[in-house]
Amino acid sequence: MQSLERVQFILVMRTKTGGANVIAGFIDELIAGTLAGANTLIVIMHDAKKAKELKLTIESWLK
Repeated sequence: MQSLERVQFILVMRTKTGGANVIAGFIDELIAGTLAGANTLIVIMHDAKKAKELKLTIESWLK
């Protein structure tokens, strides 16, 4: 993952080309929905609190 940003209840992830769909498939059952392009993934959460929690979780996976 190249970057991860939270905007209210939405996470925006930037990956290497082809990585967005892989990540979407991995987390799709944890969230309300995803929209993946070649290198950008939009993750829609149920609320801002859940988005913040998922962002922290993903950041901990990357350490």
